[in-house]
Amino acid sequence: MQDRVDGVVRMKNVVDERGCLSAINFAALPFVPKRMFVVHNVPFGQTRGKHAHKECKQLLICTRGTVSLISTDTAGNKSRNNLYIGETFYHPNMEWLELDYSHDAEVISLCSTEHDPDDYIHSYQEFMRLAKNEQA
Repeated sequence: MQDRVDGVVRMKNVVDERGCLSAINFAALPFVPKRMFVVHNVPFGQTRGKHAHKECKQLLICTRGTVSLISTDTAGNKSRNNLYIGETFYHPNMEWLELDYSHDAEVISLCSTEHDPDDYIHSYQEFMRLAKNEQA
């Protein structure tokens, strides 16, 4: 089984009478993780994300519940995905992302950079302005 297909990192699942073990080989990632965080206990109706990163890339791993996400690339193309337990989503830099969590959802994020407040783009209009400059 390939670990990475079309930018999606596949988790290897081993299932037996004791349960399910899911693993990711870090060599399959498009970056070396420098940071990890977990998002959970998101109140109903709250949307997370609503930002892009200039440099940081992330691999989102759903470990509980479901997450609906909308990503927008620098050309303004939107894609919608749902993550379920054990599924991953590769979030490259310079891509706007919004996430809606089910009441029980939990997501682990592996990041290519350490936390840097200056790396965040919090305004969608600013993101699109920078995207146009990047394409010029």
